[in-house]
Amino acid sequence: MNTNESYENLKHDYETYQNLAENVIQNLSSKNILLEKKLDCLVNMVEISKYINSNIYNKNLIQMINDMMIGILGVAYSTILTKENNEFIIRSTNMNTNQSPEKLLFYPQLSKEKFFLLNCKWPLSYKNYESKIIRSIVGIPIFFNNNFIGYIIVGHTYRDFFTGELISFITSIANQIGIALENASLYNKLLESSNKDPLLNIYNRKYFFDTLNEKLKKSQEPFATVIIDIDNFKKVNDTHGHSFGDEVLIKTSNLLKKSLKGNILARYGGEEFIACVHKEDISNIYNQIEDIRNEITENVIKLNSKLIKITCSFGISYYPNDGQTVRDLLDKADDRLYLAKNTGKNKVIDA
Repeated sequence: MNTNESYENLKHDYETYQNLAENVIQNLSSKNILLEKKLDCLVNMVEISKYINSNIYNKNLIQMINDMMIGILGVAYSTILTKENNEFIIRSTNMNTNQSPEKLLFYPQLSKEKFFLLNCKWPLSYKNYESKIIRSIVGIPIFFNNNFIGYIIVGHTYRDFFTGELISFITSIANQIGIALENASLYNKLLESSNKDPLLNIYNRKYFFDTLNEKLKKSQEPFATVIIDIDNFKKVNDTHGHSFGDEVLIKTSNLLKKSLKGNILARYGGEEFIACVHKEDISNIYNQIEDIRNEITENVIKLNSKLIKITCSFGISYYPNDGQTVRDLLDKADDRLYLAKNTGKNKVIDA
């Protein structure tokens, strides 16, 4: 083999090696880019998870998640819907909030409660605030414990924008939202139960005081504080037993709830109730409470074969005439209740 042949062979081997090395480097580079994307996705998911968990009790959590989706993905449209009583409710969106879910062109997809991906040359949805037309939309169902609870709907101006990686990322966020919604629901139920009387399912004394104090800080609107006491309740318990006494409390509470709908009603303690009552003309509150007193007097309470009627006494104080603080208002209403109890019972006193 002469020198030229050796050179050509060597050159060929070198070029072959060089091409092989370049292909290996290119493959490694592609894998490295893919790994970096996956790592970025994982880091984002960890950060999102931390963010959601740290704000789990924030009432604006869903809006915060939606805003975060728009920022991270750079999408033109993002909406989070939940299904409540077989209807879809928009919980958060960057679109015109006056438009209902039914007007969305992809609305028929929602009833399937499954993943969907739509890509079209023509617009798929409304224009958003920047007047961008949506040509690619992905719908990711939100589940918790295998129960469907809603959707994340994300849209972009580019057709075929949503790749497999992006869809996986949004699906992970949907899983986080499902957990967040369930945790928030459990928290709200726990909070609600802590504010309620377990027997009567009306607000408790602490909630009433806290709410009234907040009201006085924020508003100067006149209102009445009404303390209600069931007359001769100890005799009811002694004569008919505590089970019947509980029934009297429940039936009386239910009647008060119905008659004072829209106002704050709480159990003050034992057989006493307390209410914060509003009316456009505050002078009409006395007549309203008098009507309630008559209704209670005429109401028959039944448990098994026992039938009785009860009466109640009422003491009313008015804000701001009778006091500027919760304590002053309660003291004045309590004084008037005491007067009602000691002058024959079954009456309303407000002066």
